[in-house]
Amino acid sequence: MTLREQLEAKKRRRAVVPVLVSDMTEDGNQLAAFQHAHALAAEAGRDAEAELLLADMEAQAEKVRGHWVDVELMALPPAEWEAATATWQTIQVQDDGPTAVMDWAEALPHLLALSCVDESMRDVAAWKPLLADGVCNLGEVDALKRALLHLNVEAADPRVPKD
Repeated sequence: MTLREQLEAKKRRRAVVPVLVSDMTEDGNQLAAFQHAHALAAEAGRDAEAELLLADMEAQAEKVRGHWVDVELMALPPAEWEAATATWQTIQVQDDGPTAVMDWAEALPHLLALSCVDESMRDVAAWKPLLADGVCNLGEVDALKRALLHLNVEAADPRVPKD
């Protein structure tokens, strides 16, 4: 396949942001206990016990993963991203020149609704209370914002080798 064909076949970028939705403390502690017991059994050469503990550990890891949901986002077409962000951007003149400043508090629910792969979350009204009422913590809000920027603005570093 030629370079042109590869570029023409390029798909819109996607990113997944994991969001914790329930308290995983108990399940996490149980997973750590299984991991510790498995390590001790493997180190002692108790292979049959280690095998059983590995199965318990994998089942417990699934329980831990159940405390998280994946918010999948897709890049917007460039013109759509530009139009959407222009609504919440202002130009402020600083000492070093003009700077575009985004009102993320207003923009984020709209941009997430436009970008979310899950159709049930393509509604601004669904995102606003999650972001504003403390349902999502500051780290989760920041992760969602960074994912949008990564998908729509940032490019892969061309100096990073594929190997």
